[in-house]
Amino acid sequence: MTENDWHHIWLSEGFATYLEACYADSLIAGRKLDASMADMRKEVVAYFERNRKPLIDTTITNNMNLLSTNSYQKGAWFLHMLRQEVGDSIFWTGVRKFYHDFRNGNAMTSDFQSVMEEVSGQSLTGFFHQWLEIPGQPVIKWSWSYNPTEKQVQIDVEQMQEQYCFTFKLPLELRGDSTDQGTSIPYQTVYYQVPITQRKVRIILPVDFPVSEIRLDPKTQLLFQEKKASK
Repeated sequence: MTENDWHHIWLSEGFATYLEACYADSLIAGRKLDASMADMRKEVVAYFERNRKPLIDTTITNNMNLLSTNSYQKGAWFLHMLRQEVGDSIFWTGVRKFYHDFRNGNAMTSDFQSVMEEVSGQSLTGFFHQWLEIPGQPVIKWSWSYNPTEKQVQIDVEQMQEQYCFTFKLPLELRGDSTDQGTSIPYQTVYYQVPITQRKVRIILPVDFPVSEIRLDPKTQLLFQEKKASK
């Protein structure tokens, strides 16, 4: 299968980049998917600083310019996030169906979207639009505090990128020392995926242990740029 329009070349190169990383994760010692995606995220963010264009950029007239970080690494990141969005089993079912349906033929991004919507039962129009047709990625500035009296954490999140406000699930890991509660566990962790739908969001999360650290995206699931966290 190949794309029906070169502006959709990510259907070749983004898939090739991501599937190679998945293959390496399962079969090559020392090649883990989360580390590969972290490296690719750095490349995507750095490339955007030089070229503030969306992944699908129909203004490009020189087809050689389509062979870029957007088509390869950002295309891979789109697939990685789509996998989180629809679930692992459904994602691979959709990928197999896509290649089955368009084998030895041509396809567009809309064809892939239709297949993924069919197998997932979800509308993915907004997801495809913001990650493929909107330039950049969320630039997240955040801070947090722990209230021991209320036993809750307050996290303030602000998207700092210009113009577009992204919608996404923000992965968070809360860690804290639990030894003062008489347990033998040196620390406890709790994982959340918090929906972010506005430019500024205040998140209140209940916890049953003193929180000493919060990590953004500990499993490397979100394409974003982080501003330095503060407590």
